[in-house]
Amino acid sequence: MVCSGSRSDHEQRVFVVSSAGQLVSSYGGPRGGSVGQLDFPRHVAVLGDQCVFIADFNNQRVARLTSTLDFVCEISANDRRLDFCPYRLCVDERRRRLYVGGLIRGGDLGRLAVFDI
Repeated sequence: MVCSGSRSDHEQRVFVVSSAGQLVSSYGGPRGGSVGQLDFPRHVAVLGDQCVFIADFNNQRVARLTSTLDFVCEISANDRRLDFCPYRLCVDERRRRLYVGGLIRGGDLGRLAVFDI
């Protein structure tokens, strides 16, 4: 998995790349905040072959996708469980937890949130 898209890029995507370097699939496209769009994807975490999590920094959310990169749901500031911009993700498969580290918008204070998955 590879995140692609900086703050100034029009295209914002996450790619699955084979061990031979071939593009297998992607999620995203033009910058945006709707389902199927990303805005500054910063990090990817994978739970075995079950699901993929994307830290979508500027949209202040974590997108959960299937292993084939189909949208499942999001954790966002709108549901008050994520009140910062996610920057790094870590999955604890044994405990089935997602750790989300990030920054408060406009500041440099770090935050950490833990979610059961």
